[in-house]
Amino acid sequence: MRNQQNGRRDDDTDEPRTDDSGFLRTFCNGDRTATDPQSSLGDGVIFDVLRNDRRRAALRVLQPDTEVTVSLLAEQVAAWENDTTPDALRERQRKRVYVSLHQSHLPKMDDLGIVEFDREAATVSLGSAGDDVLRYVDGEADGTRAWYRYYAAIALTGAALLAAQVTLLPSASSAPITVAVLIAVGACTALYWACDSS
Repeated sequence: MRNQQNGRRDDDTDEPRTDDSGFLRTFCNGDRTATDPQSSLGDGVIFDVLRNDRRRAALRVLQPDTEVTVSLLAEQVAAWENDTTPDALRERQRKRVYVSLHQSHLPKMDDLGIVEFDREAATVSLGSAGDDVLRYVDGEADGTRAWYRYYAAIALTGAALLAAQVTLLPSASSAPITVAVLIAVGACTALYWACDSS
């Protein structure tokens, strides 16, 4: 599936490549790495489920207290994957997503209680553990990194330092402050990119 932010594409059932380094994973996940005592699933299980783009897309379609057919679910997921509308999909695109959802992803999430998957009726709805997982989908969990805050903090700190320098040392060069701000912005951008790519 095409990752909405960086254009990556995952195979039907393969997990995307991730950087499992301790600091990066902890930082990128923010406060979400702490175990939620009210969660019936551990964070490790939740993150394992959400590592796959197709499962995340399927969960985005599902709404609380709403049942959908696997066909409609597959159609919407396939449309997102192919950057098109459900009406413009080719049958092969629909079928490929339908088969992987029906045979792999939905049974896995059903076993964990994230969805309720009725194979005979070919319908799916959120399960008892669905809320535990949904709060992480699309960065909605508490503790999601709000990158604009980091950039704003760098900008405000740089402006304050520049103002202090102009006021207190008007003849001094502003080059060190400019270099420091540029390094901070560069480091923040690299970290943002690393988190987005992981």
